[in-house]
Amino acid sequence: QLDEEQEAKSELQRQITKLNAEIQQWRARFQSEGIACGEELKEAKRKLAAKLTETEEQFEAALNKCNALEKVKARLQGNVEYLMVDVEHANAKLFKLKIQYE
Repeated sequence: QLDEEQEAKSELQRQITKLNAEIQQWRARFQSEGIACGEELKEAKRKLAAKLTETEEQFEAALNKCNALEKVKARLQGNVEYLMVDVEHANAKLFKLKIQYE
C-alpha cells in the first residue's frame, strides 16, 4: 500500500508539472498569436488554476496518507522487534527446560 501511495504521489507530481506546462503553452500561444481575448484567457487560466488546486490537494492527501503509512510501518517494525525478543526468551526457557529433563 505504501508503494501505491508513492506511485500516486509521483503521478500527482507529474500532473502538476503537466498542468504548469499547459499553462505556459496557453500563455505562449495567446502571446504569439496576438490574441487579446482577455475573457477567454481569464477563463482558461481560471480553469487551469482550479485544476492545479485540485491536483495539489490530491497530492497533499496522498502525502498525508504516505506519512501515516510510514508511522504504521515504524510501529509494526517495533512490534516485530518486541515479539522477536519474546521468542528469544521463550526459546531460552525451552532450552533450559530440555536440559533439566534430559
